[in-house]
Amino acid sequence: MADEESSLTKAPPVPVTGAGMNFSSPHKHISHKWHVDVLVNGHDVYHGYIKEISMQGANLFLNHNLQDSKQIGLQIHIPPLKATEKSHLLEVTAKVNNTIYDSGEEYFRTGVNFIRFSSEESSRYLESRINNS
Repeated sequence: MADEESSLTKAPPVPVTGAGMNFSSPHKHISHKWHVDVLVNGHDVYHGYIKEISMQGANLFLNHNLQDSKQIGLQIHIPPLKATEKSHLLEVTAKVNNTIYDSGEEYFRTGVNFIRFSSEESSRYLESRINNS
């Protein structure tokens, strides 16, 4: 995770524009269950999944309550569209908006706004997956 952490902290920022995690907003979002690793305080890693994602943010489901976290690093594992392709690792820095316990999922649900992507390529890749879903 040390090499992966460095790419989150050293990459030139790709700013994110738009309003955050209001999925009733006009921003297009998709519902998929994608694995996510969450980096907190530069060293604690929690594993969970994303169910809804847009270019502005996502809803994370974790066993850990992120209520006291302000900014986190995300590594989102996007599965390939074809069996012959590799999965895509999307790295993004995010701001925690809110956390509640979701009794239906039996996990903490955390809404986050994306602050910056690790690269322009990652931003474009997510945008293409959202627009083609």
